[in-house]
Amino acid sequence: MWIPSNPTPGVTVTPRNSSECTFQGNADIYGLGIRLGIYLQAFSITVATLFNQDSLLEKLSFGNGLFQFALTVGLLIETTKTDEFRAVEAALVVLLALCSSYQAPLKDTIKGFRESAASGELRQWIMRFAVPVSRAIVELILLVYSVWFWFVGLDRLAHSAECTTYAFFFARVDLYGWFRTLGKVYVVLELFSQVVLQVAFLAVRRQESEGGIGPPFSSSSSWYSKFFGVNRILLTLFFILSVELMARWNRITEISSLNSVGQLVAFLVGMNGVLTVAIEWGDDKQAS
Repeated sequence: MWIPSNPTPGVTVTPRNSSECTFQGNADIYGLGIRLGIYLQAFSITVATLFNQDSLLEKLSFGNGLFQFALTVGLLIETTKTDEFRAVEAALVVLLALCSSYQAPLKDTIKGFRESAASGELRQWIMRFAVPVSRAIVELILLVYSVWFWFVGLDRLAHSAECTTYAFFFARVDLYGWFRTLGKVYVVLELFSQVVLQVAFLAVRRQESEGGIGPPFSSSSSWYSKFFGVNRILLTLFFILSVELMARWNRITEISSLNSVGQLVAFLVGMNGVLTVAIEWGDDKQAS
């Protein structure tokens, strides 16, 4: 039985394919080209973060932000406009948006705000203030959507009662089983961590105004940057495995080929990130 998000009383809605637990995916949101573009861009950001390539991070973060913004807008549109948008599709888009997210280490965020205020240049203000703030707003929207998804959305979004909806958690698990409880716990902890992060940000800003940033945030080659880079590697691998295995386990079709201009453009944007890293690697050291 196919369960739409807002079923109409007296109307029976059947699955797209009642003989098998499979359905046609939306290649415009999570097709192969889009996924590859996001993975390549995430790889570029991860490498630049791990090896403290600050000038590269500034250039790459804008592309990552566009990916995340587009995915978030698409997610909200699909969730509100159609009763056939499935819960597993929403999960895939959220994972891709998280994979494309870029949060600079705290010391770099503070440095960027300070330099944008001191320079007075429009470009500096856009790249070091407007873009990070816009990205933070998008990530807040994603967090709110995630809370809705785990507590309400899984029941509202379309899913098949006769077919298990699978998720990835180091193994194949039922999205509607104990994993849902884990998801609820996660988003609550994420909300708490974001509050702590904002408090820490304000505290360090105050410390900076009173005499400089403390030792843990003072060096671009500190252990903090290395930890942040390794953390991004692990998270990126987890997101990629989650998306690809969930798409396979839930038998989503028509999302495995570069058969449209939009797919190709997204893929080329991701390749541009890799080429940017390869061509401009080490510019920070040469400039210094």
